[in-house]
Amino acid sequence: MRWRVGNGENIKIWSDQWIPGTQSLKVISPRGNSDPEMKVCDLIDEENACWKVDLLTQLFPPFEVDRVINIPISSRLPSDSLCWDLEKKGDFSVKSAYWAIWGARNSRVMEGEVRSAVEVVKYAQKTIGEVSDARDKKAEGWSVAAGGGELPVVWSKPAVGFLKVNVDNGFVGELACGLGAVVRDEVGIVVAVGVQQIKASWEVRIAEAKAIEWGLRVAAGLGVRDLVVESDCLQVIQALKNKTADLSELSLIIDDILLLCSSFDNVIWSYVKRGGNKVAHFWAHFHPWEVGQRVWQDVIPTSIVDVALADLSN
Repeated sequence: MRWRVGNGENIKIWSDQWIPGTQSLKVISPRGNSDPEMKVCDLIDEENACWKVDLLTQLFPPFEVDRVINIPISSRLPSDSLCWDLEKKGDFSVKSAYWAIWGARNSRVMEGEVRSAVEVVKYAQKTIGEVSDARDKKAEGWSVAAGGGELPVVWSKPAVGFLKVNVDNGFVGELACGLGAVVRDEVGIVVAVGVQQIKASWEVRIAEAKAIEWGLRVAAGLGVRDLVVESDCLQVIQALKNKTADLSELSLIIDDILLLCSSFDNVIWSYVKRGGNKVAHFWAHFHPWEVGQRVWQDVIPTSIVDVALADLSN
């Protein structure tokens, strides 16, 4: 079990388990002269719902700073909650525990190897992660939708009265992420583009969800009431359609997105393959790279207009 970071008020930095995907789930850096009762909330910039990177670099060495900033922060700053680190959904699964125990039993019986409890957990985490990732990749690669129709591969115009925002994420090296959003009207004209660049390297599903959240914020700034939100991440689009709720970090961001939807009259979730999302993919890799948010409305960069025109020719 570990803590899923919400507002950080219940989590002690130096003694609690809150670092996902690590063997101990704890901070392993020496505490030094820091207060042993210091809480994770002290590391969070509440106004901007992000990590205080300057403080992190004072407390931790680079490798641990990276681990912390890759934990997503919800814009709602909800209460912290306990979750099961072996499952992507954060829920305890008897099957996950079974895999771990059975694997340890086989090693002892067949090979005479005795594993510690920590090793059993680590083994189970790796096994479940591999199986889950394989399923995710299969889902992403489907050529036919559940209803029998083909999944869209090219961009299409939204219905009359709607705007469409295409979103994507792009990684810049190992420690930076770009979120791109491109809003177009019912005839395909670009009315706004936005890029948010962050010092983090989230799990892909988290980054894709964050891109959707960013796209909604860009569209909300236009006063849009009816919106199509389109992404090339099938898993996140399905989670939004199903309003999936669990104890994962992804679910935190899904809840943020669903709350933002209250700013609109109608929001339609749409999936398109990468070939139909080239504009957002291009903008997610915008250069020069600089931490922060930038939005263009009145004057749209020529480079993005050219890519958008190629969509209309399809």
